[in-house]
Amino acid sequence: MENPILDGLRRSTYPLQVIFSIPIMVAGIWLGQSCANFGTHLGFILLALYMFVFGLFGCLGMSFKSVGPLFAYFFSMLCLLLGMLGFIIFLFVITRHSSSSGPEHPQGPAYREYSLWFRRRLSGFYQWDQIVNCLTPSNWCAPLDDTYNSAQQLFNAKLTPLQSGCCMPPSKCGYTFVSPTKWTSSSSSSSSNNQTNTDCANWNNDPRKLCYFCDSCKAGLLTTITKRLNTANLILLITFLLSFIVYIFHCIFFCTHHKEYN
Repeated sequence: MENPILDGLRRSTYPLQVIFSIPIMVAGIWLGQSCANFGTHLGFILLALYMFVFGLFGCLGMSFKSVGPLFAYFFSMLCLLLGMLGFIIFLFVITRHSSSSGPEHPQGPAYREYSLWFRRRLSGFYQWDQIVNCLTPSNWCAPLDDTYNSAQQLFNAKLTPLQSGCCMPPSKCGYTFVSPTKWTSSSSSSSSNNQTNTDCANWNNDPRKLCYFCDSCKAGLLTTITKRLNTANLILLITFLLSFIVYIFHCIFFCTHHKEYN
């Protein structure tokens, strides 16, 4: 005779794998709203769809005690869990920073400290000028002109990574503050700085350019992306652990009650 408590617990776990797919899907959609996500959001969305579909197989198999859907569920969920674990490790690896040197970025690591995987995609498939076309309409920089009246205020402010990387030249350039988005320099200092820091040469007072083509801006974007990816990866890790526990419970229950299934 089946234990009513165990049977109630089993029935309550039927929809869990389907429910677990929801936060993964939400994380994927959230990542997809960024100007550059390098396709990582698709991984979340595909995992969520996979979990939803085969979670339904588990619900059907356990509800009707049918072996066919259950075998499809167990095999597919095992593949899914392995895929989730691999994706979690992949995201962890690409969001780590190296110790390489590069242009200073006040709100995060220097551009060249980011993984080669990220940097190749900024200069390859995801052309930087296309990303800039996405960033500039967001108008990250204009509010700074109404808020800060001196360079000291600006450099001490808690700006977003994109604002600090894209809206003003690096402090090492030695440019003279006019407004947060307008700076001047002498020809002698400009020549010296341009030789030591390419971001100084890339700075432009044109509101459509500013430091959008600087490595510091790329670093600001990657800082933003990695923070979002780390948050999404944490959601994925928690969901993976919960799904794994439910999967093991289902396997144990099936092995001890397999004679009840047809």
